[in-house]
Amino acid sequence: MRFTAVALLLSAALPASAQLVAGVGGEIDTMEATPLPLPPKGGVLDEIQRNADASLRRFDRFYTLNAGDPANVTLVPDPANGRRNVFHMVLRNSDPDSAGAKRTEVSPTYEYMRQGVRWYAASVYFPSDWVTESDPGRPVVVFQLNSAKGVFAGPPPLAVEASDGLLRLHTTANHRTPKDATAPTRANAAMKTVVLDKLRLGQWYCFVVRADWQHRLGNGSLQLWMNGEPAYATANLSSHYATELGNFPKTGIYQPGTMHLASRHLYADFIHVGAPDSTMEELYARTPCGG
Repeated sequence: MRFTAVALLLSAALPASAQLVAGVGGEIDTMEATPLPLPPKGGVLDEIQRNADASLRRFDRFYTLNAGDPANVTLVPDPANGRRNVFHMVLRNSDPDSAGAKRTEVSPTYEYMRQGVRWYAASVYFPSDWVTESDPGRPVVVFQLNSAKGVFAGPPPLAVEASDGLLRLHTTANHRTPKDATAPTRANAAMKTVVLDKLRLGQWYCFVVRADWQHRLGNGSLQLWMNGEPAYATANLSSHYATELGNFPKTGIYQPGTMHLASRHLYADFIHVGAPDSTMEELYARTPCGG
């Protein structure tokens, strides 16, 4: 679902980088939809307006929204210091399902990576009124590297989730394909869950990931940094399962299962995607923690 027009808010743009993937995610200036081309009237004012519209980075040109209600995502000042704009994301129990679940998530448009190295940066801020449910079986996923058209209906290769007062990292990998003698299933997937932190409210969690996407056994790796420090790493292990399209990042609020609260909200920074020659320092500098 594409986002429709909401109020215009501008964010401070950071310098361009040759190591970031051009035209994929990144900072945006406004949630207003891209207007139709202005008719050529030949006036100076019209030309100025056309140039101004062309220079704005609009949400619908760089991101895709999955949400039951398009109004659930807005641009607001950073809750930590107000120096930049970030996404404010809301999920209500009354929202219609999106893609079969309760979710308010954004992802860079047309970003798919089947094999090879990709860098990602995403950040989330849990507000002081965040309610912690005590059941770990009802996690709230706030950042994930998902697979488009995967070979089986399993969890994403990487997911950061909040549950039971903790921030957890969950990884899933499966090198099997439907052509193998043993088809890929949840039961034969390699899954691992680690605790990243006691869930802290009123602060940014800034994540940088280097993913070497390889689905063959004994190949690939994942490295995760949280707030500038190493938090998790794998090597010589299949880092995901085979897909038809590839892997892509998402951030926001995804509530699998039943949502027992009337609503939730959090703040999320823009998603940045880096080429193989990017570095942790470069991606981290784009986040609210390093910017």
